[in-house]
Amino acid sequence: MKKTAFFLLSCLLLPLLAGCSALAGEPNAVPTIAPTPTEVLVKANGSIGDTTLAQGNAGAPYQKFWSYCGFLPDTATPAELTAACELPKMSGVTLEFGWTARELNLESNWRNMRWSFELDGAKVDLADFKTFEVITPDGDVNNFSRTWNIDLLGLTPGSHNMRIAWQSDVLLNSGTATYQPGVYAHTIDFTVLEPETYPALSLSTQPGFHTFHSEKTGLDLLLYIPQPPSPPASPSDLAQPIPTAQPSQPAPLIIALHGSEYRGVPLSVLQKSVFVSELATQGGLPFIVVAPVGDGGFEFWSKPALKEKVLQLTQEVSELYPVDTKRISLMGDGMGANGVWVLGLENPETFAALLPVGGYYGYPFDVPKNICDLKEVPVRAFHGGKDIFVPAEVEQDLIDALSACGGDANMTMHEESTANSLPFIYRNNEMYSWLALQSK
Repeated sequence: MKKTAFFLLSCLLLPLLAGCSALAGEPNAVPTIAPTPTEVLVKANGSIGDTTLAQGNAGAPYQKFWSYCGFLPDTATPAELTAACELPKMSGVTLEFGWTARELNLESNWRNMRWSFELDGAKVDLADFKTFEVITPDGDVNNFSRTWNIDLLGLTPGSHNMRIAWQSDVLLNSGTATYQPGVYAHTIDFTVLEPETYPALSLSTQPGFHTFHSEKTGLDLLLYIPQPPSPPASPSDLAQPIPTAQPSQPAPLIIALHGSEYRGVPLSVLQKSVFVSELATQGGLPFIVVAPVGDGGFEFWSKPALKEKVLQLTQEVSELYPVDTKRISLMGDGMGANGVWVLGLENPETFAALLPVGGYYGYPFDVPKNICDLKEVPVRAFHGGKDIFVPAEVEQDLIDALSACGGDANMTMHEESTANSLPFIYRNNEMYSWLALQSK
């Protein structure tokens, strides 16, 4: 069964996938259902109970609502569809909805549609929120998608309800399907689960991942203890042998900083991130790994309070576990890679190596004047040539400036990759071999 244009194509829900590109600007008019004179609509950054409805950003979403509450089936005739689902307790979740049509059909469809959105019985002023556009190539033609991205912040545990609807008085042709006049509504009853709790950070000798809470920093974290070597998954894995864990010797430490989509998530969600998943399946890697959960707005890892917590957590783990303090590396992707550049530059004496994936320094993008402070710290960067939110030249400029100081820095460009299509990097044995050899 095909999915409705109402709740978009899979490419739209992950707009950084290869083959998708964003358009600047927004439509001049947002067709919404007019309120009655007595109604008060919730505007951007307004609240419904304890929940704040913030303007989202297509390039820096929280976890997507539809990842937990799946699409409802497409209908070509007016319908009131319902669904129920559960969400883990998170600091924020991004709700994305709108319309997808052929390039020549989008504007005419949009002009004849009136939209409404309600959360927990309160009506939202969609005209106060920006929309985003994405182009999806489909053979010789393009599909255009126009969507709202609304961040729901602070959803409390318990039952919630939302209703998203559009209506038209005329027949609509999206270029791939026709829709009869009437009201199309999706009502979702969803339950936010109670927050997860974790034991205090302590010493463990059991290999694998552990969930902890650092009482010193207030951070939740995944901590990985090296496992015994396992047979290679494929012959290609033999090309770059990785030093194995030696139980009697201090181990190198990796601090891994996640991207924007994992802000404020429970550890059960962070465990599904690509880096953590790949690390769990590798087996035999010699590193202790610490992956804390951060939260906040843009460039959250570079905020003073969170930077200090990361450094405190690094020290706490180093005092509790047999860490080789001369071999501490910092890695991250997206906004986590921004944290890698900022934290690394401010603490070159702490880190033996930096590994940013799709990284940058600050926003607006910049090459800091003191970039040469990093010349004694090797840097290996990775970037997608089709990253539309952080162009590859942004990180290349950092690498070039550092190299000009005599630093050991280079970047591997993956020309056909976007920001979200670089997970294969974490399967790169050469990368782990390189990290294992770095030392102060």
